[in-house]
Amino acid sequence: MQCDTCKNDMAEVGSNHVTVFNCPSCQCYRDVTRGLNSAEARLNESLKLLGVTEQTPTHVTHNLLTSILGVAVLAEDSELESACEVNMVKIQQANED
Repeated sequence: MQCDTCKNDMAEVGSNHVTVFNCPSCQCYRDVTRGLNSAEARLNESLKLLGVTEQTPTHVTHNLLTSILGVAVLAEDSELESACEVNMVKIQQANED
């Protein structure tokens, strides 16, 4: 992978789902998400990493979704925003039943 700034080759650092590429010339970084292309997949992975399971109370999951939604808004990630909102509506509908 080449650096967008100086066009030099970037060195791969990291493992698991996130790989960080570091440019030795200008010291810029780029994160690449592996295997988590859709916003829904990224959201599910985030919730899993935060310890959310089927047994987690819905109000806890809803609060975490609200926090993730805030981060998505700040990051201008409209796909993640939508995924959070859809899941929050599902929780609200389930609580109304």
